[in-house]
Amino acid sequence: METKVGMRIQSAYSKFGGDSAALNNYMTNAVNETQKYTPKADIFKLSLTGSDINSAMDVYRKTAELRKGIADGTIRRLDMQRIAADDFEKRSELSFNLLNGSTHATGRWISRMLKDAGVPEDVAFEFDYNRDTREFVLTEISDERYREDVQSVLAVVARGDGGDSLGLIAYGSRVLNGFTSSVYYSSIGKHLKSCFGQDISELYIDENGNIGGANKNLQEALAAEKNTKNFDAQELYDFPVNQIEKMLKRLITDENITPNISHMVYDGEGFYTNDGDIHLGKEIDPALFEDRGFLAKASFALLIVIKGDYDYWLNNEDLFC
Repeated sequence: METKVGMRIQSAYSKFGGDSAALNNYMTNAVNETQKYTPKADIFKLSLTGSDINSAMDVYRKTAELRKGIADGTIRRLDMQRIAADDFEKRSELSFNLLNGSTHATGRWISRMLKDAGVPEDVAFEFDYNRDTREFVLTEISDERYREDVQSVLAVVARGDGGDSLGLIAYGSRVLNGFTSSVYYSSIGKHLKSCFGQDISELYIDENGNIGGANKNLQEALAAEKNTKNFDAQELYDFPVNQIEKMLKRLITDENITPNISHMVYDGEGFYTNDGDIHLGKEIDPALFEDRGFLAKASFALLIVIKGDYDYWLNNEDLFC
């Protein structure tokens, strides 16, 4: 895992011809700019702006540290200080600043590559990004003469050479705009496949209200959940949801599940998401920071979801409205 992260970081540097200073400068400026998107910064104790992030490497290193800590079990909450799942203010600031910083940084990276490709600054475009497959579809462009050049640039970003920035942004944007169950359907589906060899699309609720279509491995896990004292799905199966049956029933009966696709825009205003009322990369209404539902969603909007987060959302979904 560490090697892969390192390779992604090195790839990001290579886009600047090995000029680490250039990459550091543009990401540092981008992340620092997120301060203006935190209107009530005084209510927060943690910050990823200012002196806490001094370079592009700090952004990627912070993510890498979290991923490593989650993998080896040394981190059980969202950051090094073990912020509680319901501490929405601290978590939301950490999450929202990193997401906005990543959005600004990605926009600057795209701008740099477009310039190198000879695309004029006034060429605007929109695209859909599927964070599950890392595929994109260019839906609109203001000048068709540059379609191929723009697609080439987006292909570099989409395949994750910049640390899977689009995946991070797409995940956050979808959650912030209320598509959490769709995001979790996809994420839980991947865990079902890796832990039990189960395809989530094959599951259903039978006439007795039980989960049907489960393979032997999942059936055994569901039985263990019912019959094991102090059941721990993470310890037993490396599955991130302790309430397996409840979560699966919640997701497979949701008629509002949508494809895990985020709509993104690059125009004269910069690079931003357009999945609903919340646009990562654009200024937001300061009043949102007074809304508990927004803070709850923002606090869970980071791509890095660890033990406890899924269950907390499942048991307190009303807080995220």
